[in-house]
Amino acid sequence: MAFVLPTMLPHIVILIGQGETITYGMSAMLVLFLLFIFLAAKKSGETFLENARLRIKALESESRLRMMLDFSPTAASIIDIDTQEVVFANKSYAALIEKKHQEALGVTLRRYYANKVEYDDTVKLIEFGQQVNNQLVELHFPDSQQTTKWALASYLQIEYHSKQMILAWFYDITDRKVMEEHAQHLAHHDALTGLPNRILFRERLHLAMTMAERDKYALALMFIDLDEFKPINDTYGHDVGDAVLIQCAERIRDCLRKPDSVARLGGDEFVVLLHKVSDEQAAIQVAEKVLESLQSPMTFEDLTVSVGASIGVALYPVHSTEEDGLLNCADFAMYEAKRNGRNRVRLFQNEYK
Repeated sequence: MAFVLPTMLPHIVILIGQGETITYGMSAMLVLFLLFIFLAAKKSGETFLENARLRIKALESESRLRMMLDFSPTAASIIDIDTQEVVFANKSYAALIEKKHQEALGVTLRRYYANKVEYDDTVKLIEFGQQVNNQLVELHFPDSQQTTKWALASYLQIEYHSKQMILAWFYDITDRKVMEEHAQHLAHHDALTGLPNRILFRERLHLAMTMAERDKYALALMFIDLDEFKPINDTYGHDVGDAVLIQCAERIRDCLRKPDSVARLGGDEFVVLLHKVSDEQAAIQVAEKVLESLQSPMTFEDLTVSVGASIGVALYPVHSTEEDGLLNCADFAMYEAKRNGRNRVRLFQNEYK
């Protein structure tokens, strides 16, 4: 307006001063043109000021967001949708991935996902405008002492630096996950030997018998009761007794194939499940191998002790097609081994019942 008014006003005055109809019309057109310029300038000024206010507000919002995330105890990062690189990370996020703050920037989050496909699927959901909340993710850190971490991850698409980006935050639940897995392990494993307990063994036996029935092959069940364990426990104490049980568990396990399994039922009783045995002689050979291993002396510091075992063997489906029935048959055979002098293997016979 400062440029147009000094230029146009003299022309308007001159045209009006000529007093002709055509000059009046031309002066009126110039006045309307000035009015249009004034309104357009006013509108442009308002738009400019509004954009400036919005920009300042956006910068203030980004500043508040950064401040809020910086002081958050929850790990947070902002990820560029196009490059998938982290453009902002707070201290908690840097600690989560075990990097210095500046080292956390420019690195893709995908590299830490144990399941890369899971991350790609999550990004697709975010790009379609969806929000992901409390997704359980496994993070992998091959160069760290703690190679695996678990976190609850949430993702949201936001505007940051005038671009669409992903706000991601992570709640580290590694300690809780480890405790849950430990509790789950204790619920299904013997605390002393680490072997499956009765509950887990029954589950494995049920599954094995189902598969054996479907695929038409035989199983063998070995019931093992240690001989001379009680005198060792009473004479040398529970510490030595526990060490003997741990050593026996390891020896039994070393005699088996990978598909086979051994469990501790309690006390000095163990049970072994043999998969896909060809005949009763094959099962007896494994049992005799276990017996020979258990008979070898065990040395603990200056103390050497020896135990033997009475082992009963029963076959599925020859002796029973039921879980409890097969366990009872192996148990009967084990007691028959004890009645016949202990430290031996006996195959179940119908007359044992």
